[in-house]
Amino acid sequence: MKILDVEMYFRVYLNKPDLFDNLSQHSFRVPAKMMTEELRKVALENTKRTLEIKSMAEILGLPKGFGPDMDVVTTPTSTFGATALAFPEIFREYCEQHHTKNLFIIPSSVHELIILDNDGEIDAGLLAPMIQSVNATELESEDILANHPYFYSYETNEITY
Repeated sequence: MKILDVEMYFRVYLNKPDLFDNLSQHSFRVPAKMMTEELRKVALENTKRTLEIKSMAEILGLPKGFGPDMDVVTTPTSTFGATALAFPEIFREYCEQHHTKNLFIIPSSVHELIILDNDGEIDAGLLAPMIQSVNATELESEDILANHPYFYSYETNEITY
């Protein structure tokens, strides 16, 4: 299933009561076009339930009020948090809670998205080169989501790039 410029796969877990243990040995990817509509709906609902937003300070293990003023979309296992791009309503709720209207969504990796308030203070033109540099020097190729930022608009409830 294509979400923006990202191909989304569903992961099926076999014979595991705790779905978050040892993912690589008990799961396989299923292309979205092979899923039935009912299975796709359940998979999307399950995926959305695992998403959470944490402060960067919390992710880095710093005390409240320390660290950069940004938040991170991830999962309890810190895997595949970028699936949040399929759920604009998550960013809508974030905007409502933080009294903002527009966001930059930085693809840290396929596992995490960084949320920044797009209040006009950050030059959007500087974000893509920064993302490209981090991708080239810090990430394995399979962990790279995109070389550009995404944008969320509260007014339209859409994520674009």
